Amino acid sequence: MYEFADTVPSSASSADRTLKIIFNEIDLEKELSDEDGSFITLSVSGRSNIKQNIQTLNVNGVDGLYEFHNPTIEYREITVKYLINDKTSEDLNKRLMRLNSLLIGSKKTLQFTDESVVYYATLLSNDIPEEVSNSYVATITFLCSDPFKYGETIFTEMTGDTTIIDIQGTEQVYPVFELEVLAPITFAMISNGNEFMLIGQPSDVTEKTVNKKEMIFHHDMESLTGWVESNVVNEGYVKGSFGVTNYGFYPILPDPDPGVYEWYGPVMKHGLQESVQDFLADMGFRFFTKSRGGSVGRIEMYGLDDRNNVIFRAWIEDKWYGYDHFGFCLELANGERTEYVTLPKGIEDIYGRLKVKREGNNWTIIMQQLQDGSGKVVVREWTKTIETDQVVQSISQIQLAFQKFYDTNEEDMEVLLMRCFKLNDIEGVPYIAQEGDVITLDHREKQNYGPEIRINGELRNDLKDFGAIPFSLKPGENNLVLLPSGQVQGSVQYMPTYR
Repeated sequence: MYEFADTVPSSASSADRTLKIIFNEIDLEKELSDEDGSFITLSVSGRSNIKQNIQTLNVNGVDGLYEFHNPTIEYREITVKYLINDKTSEDLNKRLMRLNSLLIGSKKTLQFTDESVVYYATLLSNDIPEEVSNSYVATITFLCSDPFKYGETIFTEMTGDTTIIDIQGTEQVYPVFELEVLAPITFAMISNGNEFMLIGQPSDVTEKTVNKKEMIFHHDMESLTGWVESNVVNEGYVKGSFGVTNYGFYPILPDPDPGVYEWYGPVMKHGLQESVQDFLADMGFRFFTKSRGGSVGRIEMYGLDDRNNVIFRAWIEDKWYGYDHFGFCLELANGERTEYVTLPKGIEDIYGRLKVKREGNNWTIIMQQLQDGSGKVVVREWTKTIETDQVVQSISQIQLAFQKFYDTNEEDMEVLLMRCFKLNDIEGVPYIAQEGDVITLDHREKQNYGPEIRINGELRNDLKDFGAIPFSLKPGENNLVLLPSGQVQGSVQYMPTYR
């Protein structure tokens, strides 16, 4: 237990006190103290307590108990005693309501300024004594269903085929491996000597390796070189131009044509390396609201043939007056559409990817919401597929259009990436990743009976080998083997874990 000898607020400045509580990354003392009142952490108990669950069996005729192996650690409770005060009872109640509002949520980070570890805690109770004054001592009790303490994340580079890594802490850890692909690979494997994680399929010398997804267009939208203006749109009219930032293309929209109540905006296109029948077209974008509920906008991706005929049109938009909401759709050349899909309410700003895939007569539109700002992790995905007998030409051009409706305020729209892949229907052992791709193997999901496998942020648990398992690393030295040799490199990250 950690105690202060003096609990009078004026006895020490905030800077003098070494014990403060930070819950969900909020310093409660800083948040709840001002010239009229204060919150002061007095003591903490339970941080070093430990209790194990031991399975036993009472055997007749045998002294004592039979004890099963491998006891587990019980949950942890942490109790914080604090002093809170204010000038009036009414204001004190308001300060307490503010405190309660800051303690919501499950498994939030809990830290104390006198130690460099973090707990994952949920409020169990905030016990307030009888309210007889404007200053009194109360207690907060947190439940830590995960009983361990965690240090700051450590990153270690994996160099060569074998890496020796010295794991800090007192307990085994579940690592996250991030691998950079240096050349096309059909598999990737990491082993600790006893266990292994394998994705994809190694090929023997008699097998043919094939590229079933071949990139034929990639543009990071860093310049307009190679892009040309177009007058092809399925709805509205063309007006305006593209601007370029360090991140991507954005629309420059002049005033609309007077009295023309339609969508309008700039359009540009770019040729592909070759015409493709089966393909995956991919657009990464940012769609932010400039004024809540008062702006609209649309980003469109087209596939054109060599005569500028529209083969497909896909778009993401916010088209509602006075309300921020997103929807997306796919339209084929004959006007056939997938079902219009609206995203969940409450998404006001979005980083995303919009994809169109054609395989034979099957057309699929895929909308992915990315983790804010990362451009990597896909947090949600929506998919719609239609089958059509329509005879459709190959695409040989990719087109981008920004639009807004008449004199409305436009959204803050930006396209960050455009790609197109040729889908090859050929037999052989397929490549699972290309040069520059990033593979993430998250072993922290072991408790949920499987790892989290991502390639460039997209979940690919389907690639896991049947015999592969997510493994832990023990405290001290661990030998890690990374394959295929010379074709991948990366790092391992983990949080030192303590009882």
